Amino acid sequence: MARYTVRCYATESETEEPTLRGREMSRPVDEARFHAEGFNFMEVWVPIDMDLSGLGWEQVTFVPSEYGNVLWAWPRRRNTVPEADF
Repeated sequence: MARYTVRCYATESETEEPTLRGREMSRPVDEARFHAEGFNFMEVWVPIDMDLSGLGWEQVTFVPSEYGNVLWAWPRRRNTVPEADF
């Protein structure tokens, strides 16, 4: 499997800028190392035929982008939209 650019986030803040890292997507995530670097969430766009669910990733989009890719998040998607309080 090829290397992809993943976006790493420490918080669920919608204003947080991602830290970009290169990652071999066939490897499982080393959760302890990931958290030790200060991150809690990752997102990556990959081709629609790539299934990352066996490695703990959650598929976020099911309709491919104009480039034929879908978004996956680990361990889950960040919740950047505030909950309604009404």
